[in-house]
Amino acid sequence: MNQRIALLAILLVSAVAVFFAERVVPQPTPSPQALLHLVGDAERDMMRVPVSLAPLSDEEERSIGDETARKYLGMQDAYGPEDELIAQYVSEVGAALAKSASRKLHYQFHYVVQAGFVNAFALPGGHVFVGKGLLMLMDTEDELASVLGHEIEHVELRHCADRAQMQSRLSGTPLRELLFIPIAIFQAGYSKEQELEADRDGVKLAVAAGYSADGAVAMFQRWEKLESEVRRVEKARRQRSVLDLPAEIANVVVLDSLIGYFASHPPPQERLVAIERLIAEQGWKPGPQRGLRMQISPAAHRAYVGIKGRQAFGIAGAVQVVHDPAGVL
Repeated sequence: MNQRIALLAILLVSAVAVFFAERVVPQPTPSPQALLHLVGDAERDMMRVPVSLAPLSDEEERSIGDETARKYLGMQDAYGPEDELIAQYVSEVGAALAKSASRKLHYQFHYVVQAGFVNAFALPGGHVFVGKGLLMLMDTEDELASVLGHEIEHVELRHCADRAQMQSRLSGTPLRELLFIPIAIFQAGYSKEQELEADRDGVKLAVAAGYSADGAVAMFQRWEKLESEVRRVEKARRQRSVLDLPAEIANVVVLDSLIGYFASHPPPQERLVAIERLIAEQGWKPGPQRGLRMQISPAAHRAYVGIKGRQAFGIAGAVQVVHDPAGVL
């Protein structure tokens, strides 16, 4: 009976979402992030409805995550020599964090080479992806650890698994047959409560692995400034055909990615306050941070981007790998 009530509630929420979605006035220049926003909004609303009385088993999680990751990786650009080094570096940092994880899953960490992908996400079972565009905004390894820790906790806390179960219910596909789920389902942000929970536990995971909680503070401070800049640029985009973009934004692809990120996550200021409160509660003292073993090339101090119709062109920063086997940077 409880399952039947939950299913009826899901269907009702879906019907209401479709009703209002069909009445949204289309924008003159639709963004590639539109689907991501819609998925994120609908998923965050529907996640409030109990998806199942029984959680996914670890084996079911791994099966769904492995197949989804395999198909997604098959669509990605091949790594160059530099990309291989960066991917190995991301995996090393992720593996150090995973040692302190509670669930004994086979965590795997992947590097997405598109500079326009300014995000990170996780799949059920332990696959974690981080985009080049996000790495280019970081200064320290502690910041990277805070991001990877956040994504690990989405798995640890079963946020990813719950979303897979939601997809199973909505599609009418039994979990044992649900071998692939659209990646946008997991790239979209979770509820505010789940995001803040992953922030909190992700920082704890990073600290347990020997990183400074100040890495998370630095990231959210940067996000706060960047969100303000993105709003300013987006407003200017409606009025001009050519934009003068800050180096952190680089081009309209990055701009759209950032707009999608901020639309699907809690405000950076709120996340920053929550982490500063956690640091005070835990009594963590400021400590030295490890330098990131990658550096953004200074070649693109500012980027001038032209927009013709929906096509964009411009200059994006390059990533230089710093060889530091001793880990002293």
